[in-house]
Amino acid sequence: MIMKVEKPKSEIRKIIPDGTGKLAGLTLLSIGINYFVPQVLIRDLWFIALMIVYFRSRDEAFWLAFMLILNDGFAGFFGIRGVQISSLPIPEFELTHIYLMAVIIKVIRTRSKTFVFYDTWLKVLGLYILFLIYIGFSMGMPEEYSIVLRTVRSTFPLLLFYFLPRLINKQSEYERFFGFVFLLVISAFITQMFSIVTGFSPPALFGVGQAYEVEDLTKETWRGLFNIAANITGFFAALFYLASRKDIFNRTYLQLVLIAIYGTAFFSATRGWIMGLGISLMLFFVFIQKVSIRKVAGFGIIAFIALQIIILHPRIRLQMGNSIMRTLTLRSVFEGDLTAGGTSSRADIQAPKVMKVWAQKPVFGWGFSDTYFQNYNIHVGNQTILLHSGIVGAILLIFFFIYFFRKLYLLALKPGPYNYFKMSLLIFPVTFAGWFFIHSSSGQQFGYTTSYIYALPQAVFLSFGAILYKDIANRPCNKPSVINKIKTPLKGGVSTEPRNIIV
Repeated sequence: MIMKVEKPKSEIRKIIPDGTGKLAGLTLLSIGINYFVPQVLIRDLWFIALMIVYFRSRDEAFWLAFMLILNDGFAGFFGIRGVQISSLPIPEFELTHIYLMAVIIKVIRTRSKTFVFYDTWLKVLGLYILFLIYIGFSMGMPEEYSIVLRTVRSTFPLLLFYFLPRLINKQSEYERFFGFVFLLVISAFITQMFSIVTGFSPPALFGVGQAYEVEDLTKETWRGLFNIAANITGFFAALFYLASRKDIFNRTYLQLVLIAIYGTAFFSATRGWIMGLGISLMLFFVFIQKVSIRKVAGFGIIAFIALQIIILHPRIRLQMGNSIMRTLTLRSVFEGDLTAGGTSSRADIQAPKVMKVWAQKPVFGWGFSDTYFQNYNIHVGNQTILLHSGIVGAILLIFFFIYFFRKLYLLALKPGPYNYFKMSLLIFPVTFAGWFFIHSSSGQQFGYTTSYIYALPQAVFLSFGAILYKDIANRPCNKPSVINKIKTPLKGGVSTEPRNIIV
């Protein structure tokens, strides 16, 4: 019989996870090599060498965080398409493809048998993707075979949904990964403030990368939003652990993380994100934490102090005013003006254009055809799903999410005092409500095509749910097999503080 002693986290590890220094060093070194080494071959060899190191490593949480940084960015560097391996004779070949190949090989070699409760649904959706590929190719192959590469690039990241829960199957690994994400979203907020105050993003200091320039804020509203993948992941994780009865992260720190995430969204003046995150926060306080004067006051005081410090700079005050005015244009939508006072063309121009093409093949859509690639529009997510996969594909996605959330909801109802995540399980649908609003109003997040910037947070979201279900559902009443109180001897007496011993 093997007994595992659960050691409490130190206070510093509740904020800064183990390996943070190594991750920061690797990120800075990779930025230097990617942007400031003139030889493309040297740059490619560096990143391929990192993938070889990863293949021999077992520190999955660390490398997943690093891949998130490469695809989502850090201080304005990297992001969107991650790192391109230009030396290979394959156009737009991403380093993350190599990472995912290594993940697949690792899972196959270890013969992982991790139970994933939605596994059948993944297979159904996978078969439908193959059907969509068949539909697209049956309409005739274009003279140029670029459509084949586009199809592979837009479907290969979806394999993360199947392999990630089999690769990372311990809650502790997700906890450490979320710890890295929390630091990343704080850096995103700092980058946001830096860009507004100085008038340009950090890469612009060196004339490299995504060198965003901030407009004259007296004339225009700046629309920069950093680290969308990390922000949605960190938002979910912060709410999840705030609702938990386990003291895994410092709670004041989690509140600061939420403020940083919402602040990044707010100062980007992106209405969909402001409203989406706001919806999830409202649901959280109403149904999860329950509104109380003490809790709201505590969170409000922290937010108020942070805001007062932030708006000391005049450019930040200008951007805050611009963001408020832009958000208030949503009033005209409720009054019947779908253009939000002429500031949006999604409802009256972009959506009808996509729906007109979809109406020609409404049942199964256009699949991976040239017609789809010529007419899709990520700014109208739901309409693009219909264009691509038809009514059948949209219904399959809807029922998959209903199944996923229903299973977790029923698990939350399972009796027993040892279900530390009883209320946390409800954070999944709470987060998804705001996430889906972002998908519907700002940019497509879900569907049968994706890129790593969207696939990574979704795979983590689903995989973490699968691991929680596996760990909680298999315990009768969620009670550990054995819980003993061990007295720890101290100088001058005996401590009665219990430590959990799980057999």
